[in-house]
Amino acid sequence: MPCRKPPQSFCRVSSIASLPVAMNLLFLGVLASFLCYILWTSEVKVLGPEKASNYIYFNPLVTIIASSVILGEPITLWMLAGGLAIVGGVYLTAR
Repeated sequence: MPCRKPPQSFCRVSSIASLPVAMNLLFLGVLASFLCYILWTSEVKVLGPEKASNYIYFNPLVTIIASSVILGEPITLWMLAGGLAIVGGVYLTAR
């Protein structure tokens, strides 16, 4: 497959320098990262690093649920299967 040149709108800064993009970056860079750092630090303090590291695998599952609730994304059969695998794996390693 030959390599194609990206469309002109792809290279324009004005196409990405908008208020919604800035707000998304601000949310991801400040609020979400800060909140996750605080929660992760407190979890490591309470559970210890060995047990806390198991729960990082819940991240995709939380993303699936949040995208369904917030964005209205459909939950597919593959997502459910993956979610069950995540929960099962964390359960097996936590006991």
